[in-house]
Amino acid sequence: MDIAERLDPTTRRVVLAVLRHGPVPRVELARETGLSSPSLTRLCKPLVTDGLLVEGDPVALNETGRPSVPLDVQADRALVLGAKLVPGAMHLVLTDLKGEVLVSERRDCELETPEAAVAALVDAVEGVRHRGRRADAIGVSLAAAVGEDRVVRSADLLGWPDVALGALVSEATGLSCAVENDVNAFTVAEHWFGVGRGSRDFLVVTIGAGVGAGIIARDELVAGHCGAAGMVGWLVGTDGRRMADVLQTSAVEARLADEVSGHVAADVARVVGELVGQLGAVVAPERVLVSGEGADLGEDRVDEVRAGARAFVPLEASQLSIGAVGFDEWARGAAAVAIRSALLG
Repeated sequence: MDIAERLDPTTRRVVLAVLRHGPVPRVELARETGLSSPSLTRLCKPLVTDGLLVEGDPVALNETGRPSVPLDVQADRALVLGAKLVPGAMHLVLTDLKGEVLVSERRDCELETPEAAVAALVDAVEGVRHRGRRADAIGVSLAAAVGEDRVVRSADLLGWPDVALGALVSEATGLSCAVENDVNAFTVAEHWFGVGRGSRDFLVVTIGAGVGAGIIARDELVAGHCGAAGMVGWLVGTDGRRMADVLQTSAVEARLADEVSGHVAADVARVVGELVGQLGAVVAPERVLVSGEGADLGEDRVDEVRAGARAFVPLEASQLSIGAVGFDEWARGAAAVAIRSALLG
């Protein structure tokens, strides 16, 4: 993304702060970045001229002070393609710089090899457009461990060997390409643009075909060694059952064939709470999101989730959000990591 490649680290920090908190008055932006007012003015002027930042209408912060002109990111300054890869399909979104989904589509395609995935992504870059414009950058997410080198490891669902997917996609498309574990990517999107916006410590637990977690600590994504943090299905609940054996979709569906649905839902909610509690006791999140395609627990299960968490850590109702999501949200996560990669370098 050429607009980010020209920025020095301090300027990137300013743009990132505006993206995460904007529209934001300059006085708050100075506090967030630790920059003096003259330095901030010097840095922001060319960003406004270049069209990356935009000034809003003056806002009175108090009754006696001068009105402040808030800054925001010019959302349509660049477009980003997000691609969530699953066996047999790609879920695609085209977003602006503020993570708003402008176009979404599903493409059925064979992804049995990395080379097939790269070819499908090349077609997507050319074919997915908004008002005639194609993406300026691309992000890819999938169920795998992904290192800082954009090498995909343990892509068991797709049956791939270890592969430097980011480099292959960049070479084939001519665009910068970020690659991330799907739960981590979803976590970044929710931290910047969703439930976790404004928080510095944020926990996401996802349940669906698998069980995963995404962790934000002090505004940083915790990826772990080789990007393998968050693979929490092996953790054990208070009754000795593995989390994956209780929470993943195949396990829930098998139980529903033989047990009363209300009993299964209550048990799932409690075990979700135990997982949240175990992780929360370690990372101390300000906010928690339970999501994924299997997270349709219902509002009446919030107390049961909190009860499960209390075995490990107190959890206030105001800290907890629960909601199932579709594949557009997963694909938006891929776009979010491309935006993040461009701004953080």
